Amino acid sequence: MSRRLYVGLLVIALLIGLPMAVNALGGPELAGTEPAGSGADTTAVGTSGEPGTTYEPASQPNIVFISADDMTLDEMRYLPRVKRLLGQAGVTFTDFTAPQPLCCPSRAQQLTGQYAQNNGVRANSGRYGGYDAFKPETAMPVWLQQAGYHTAMVGKYLNGYKGRDAKEGGVEVGWDHWDPTIKAIYQYLGYGQYNNGDRFRPKAYHTDYVARRSAQLIEEMAAEDSPFFLWTSFVGPHGRCPVKAEAGGCRFPPVVARRHRKLHPDLVARARAKPSFNEKVMDDKPGFLRRRPMIPTKRIDTLQRARAGALAAVDEGVETVVQALRASGSADNTLVVFTSDNGYLMGEHRYQGKILGYEEAVRVPLVMAGLGLPQGVKDAQTVAMIDLAPTFAELAGATPLIEVDGAPIHVRTGPEAAEVDDRTLLIQAGASNLRKFPTGWWFRGVRTSRYTYVRYERDGFVELYDRDRDPFQLRNRADDPRYREVRTELAKRAFVLTQCNGSDCRPDLDPVMSPQQRGPAPGAGPLADR
Repeated sequence: MSRRLYVGLLVIALLIGLPMAVNALGGPELAGTEPAGSGADTTAVGTSGEPGTTYEPASQPNIVFISADDMTLDEMRYLPRVKRLLGQAGVTFTDFTAPQPLCCPSRAQQLTGQYAQNNGVRANSGRYGGYDAFKPETAMPVWLQQAGYHTAMVGKYLNGYKGRDAKEGGVEVGWDHWDPTIKAIYQYLGYGQYNNGDRFRPKAYHTDYVARRSAQLIEEMAAEDSPFFLWTSFVGPHGRCPVKAEAGGCRFPPVVARRHRKLHPDLVARARAKPSFNEKVMDDKPGFLRRRPMIPTKRIDTLQRARAGALAAVDEGVETVVQALRASGSADNTLVVFTSDNGYLMGEHRYQGKILGYEEAVRVPLVMAGLGLPQGVKDAQTVAMIDLAPTFAELAGATPLIEVDGAPIHVRTGPEAAEVDDRTLLIQAGASNLRKFPTGWWFRGVRTSRYTYVRYERDGFVELYDRDRDPFQLRNRADDPRYREVRTELAKRAFVLTQCNGSDCRPDLDPVMSPQQRGPAPGAGPLADR
């Protein structure tokens, strides 16, 4: 296990006035820079340029955190502006993981740096889920406030938040500017906002409102003396569902802005090309998947076109935010981070949705730019949602009020950036139905650079995938005798991490062994080649 990962992954420099800092957030200055992959020197101006160079953090830069909702890693292809303004101008993390791929638990991890067993949010609703299970008084916005930051939020917050729970004059603790969506969250039109306690219904398409309001907040906060933290939280491309069912089951295509409705008329979902799409042999999958019928390809194509259209507005929204930073004169002193709370399956393993431990659900985009970050770098180390809050705290000089499970992110450059580590992360899903799942968990397991291991709590069913040999997770190796030692080791790691807290969640571990090579695999033949 790479110690570097568990110790952390980001120290970012501020080089005010230098060309790299100006270019980091795009705009006309980008015209004279080398594109990613051109062979140009990607280290920040003023550094040694040696492989593995780190950057001295500046004193309290601004931080703009932009999140999409249910966006897959593959869907970055529909965000050309984000790729240009942030990816080519900054760092792309190619193995960013959502340990609990569901809206509310993942957002709680973003705000606390803790796994669900420690932050209390295991599901979108129920005794251990939703906003009612969250503790905002000890979350990251409070840390930043105490460090002297002005904090602002606009858009989707935590599932179950309706505004009635806000304290301090209608503003959630930890926030100076508070504008969450509180009604019809996934409708894109006709939704309700809660701007510092003032309930109203904007007429604009939701993504456009969030982007414009973010730009206004940047203009206001940039004029003040304090550094600022802004969370721009888009709903796109999350699916649409009835207002009363917003805790889950949003499988209808998202509403697309009128200007984008004819953007992808002939788009075919890329998921259809995967061997895991409408997987034919399902006898080694958990029972709830084995019983599922094939998903109509027309439905998946329609869904993908709508998601791509919704992401077009997100792409424009990110550009609006970046332009606001440049117009306010604060771009040189701002880190911009873009990600999604979790991924989404588009018919892989006959499933449409998230929450499962498959790669399409747990791997999500993460790009960062600004503050003199090297341009066009792709960093292959494993980082996770629980690392974001510690990263922001370190950058801001803030002290967490809780013991965090993640670690600050340190960018790697040169040949080191391509090195793959073997960090073991906890992956899990909570349950809101405690009669059916009395432990409050649906499944728990671990993910390493090579393996995915999941054990379902109710019946003990185990999934084990060797992603080096089986990247589409078609062949469950849990009962393969060649993987007996691998399964035992991963089960031990899962047990440790399900009980962990703080630094115990970052053990210094050796890489997991390879499977034994003796004898044929059971069921060799039809299953081996699927």
